[in-house]
Amino acid sequence: MNLCRKATVIPLAFCFAFSGMLAAAQSKPAPKPAASQKKSAPPASARSSAAPQLLDNFIKVDWATAKDNSSEIKLSQVAGPGGSALRISYDLKNGKWVSISKNFAIDDFKGKAFTFQIKSKGANNNLEVKLIDEDDSNFGVKRPLLTESGDWTTMTLSEADFSYWWGGDPVLGRIKDINFSISAGDGGAGELLVADLRMGQASKEGNIGKGGVIFDGQTKEGWMVAKGESSSITLESGTGQKGTKAMAVRYSIPAGQWVSIRRAINADLSGGNPRLVFRLKGEGDPCDMEVKLIDRDDSVFGKVFTGLAGGGQWVDVTIPLSDFSYMWGGVDNRLDASLVRYMDVAISGSTGGAGKVLINDIRVAK
Repeated sequence: MNLCRKATVIPLAFCFAFSGMLAAAQSKPAPKPAASQKKSAPPASARSSAAPQLLDNFIKVDWATAKDNSSEIKLSQVAGPGGSALRISYDLKNGKWVSISKNFAIDDFKGKAFTFQIKSKGANNNLEVKLIDEDDSNFGVKRPLLTESGDWTTMTLSEADFSYWWGGDPVLGRIKDINFSISAGDGGAGELLVADLRMGQASKEGNIGKGGVIFDGQTKEGWMVAKGESSSITLESGTGQKGTKAMAVRYSIPAGQWVSIRRAINADLSGGNPRLVFRLKGEGDPCDMEVKLIDRDDSVFGKVFTGLAGGGQWVDVTIPLSDFSYMWGGVDNRLDASLVRYMDVAISGSTGGAGKVLINDIRVAK
């Protein structure tokens, strides 16, 4: 934890070494399958075009499987939205991961994005998507697996979502394999359905919606969580102002520890005079709140609000991008607003505490 004390605030900060491997505080990424486990699959050429290009419609069960020694995995074909889907039935038991992979030939993923449909049920685990290039560099992204509705959901992962994880070098070259892994959260059994894998151009606006909306409080989906030693965090549905919906972050932290939530933004915020605007209410001990932005090279910039987690009133918080100060990480101390990859909201405190923070609205104003 000595590294954490380099930050200007409590050791919350280890919190987002999250940047390269997503949460080291949670389970580690599923390992790369051994060569003996990986079967060859027919390559699929993926060249750029104006319309999203179909990479796999899953009319064949031709993905290779891999697993650790304690887990089980089985593939089958089922009906999907408008066609076929691949069903991954798994049981992690006492293990940590299962995975599927397939050969593709994608010459250039710069500025591109994958979209696919998923539907899951069962245990609360994690989905990892990995890209492996010709020198065996592994770039990955990790997301919560279950959705609240249990219905088909579109997932979009752009180039900016993927971070270097291991192997080769930290430059994503010509992609030769795509890997879907299920890694342990709660562990146990479940199934994941995948359909309609496509590749197209990434949106310059990233995950920011109309009117600059990053989050409207309607659902907990799309948030990743991390926590410090002996801390706890859960995301719940709550009530916002005037009966609107809000997300509640319920937490408990020992002295000097932290919890944090993360949302992918992947947007260009370099134009105009951008400001991050929050509406929130803290109910509990007067812990600190930290708002962070992570840029293209995983540099972390933040702003600390002392005692805000225990305010007891709905407040609007406005943070100009110029107010974010360098904390750690990356290769320089300059916020590259041309690509803001993630936004983190963390709760920390030198004396610890417990409570919940309701978040009703987050947006970018210009």
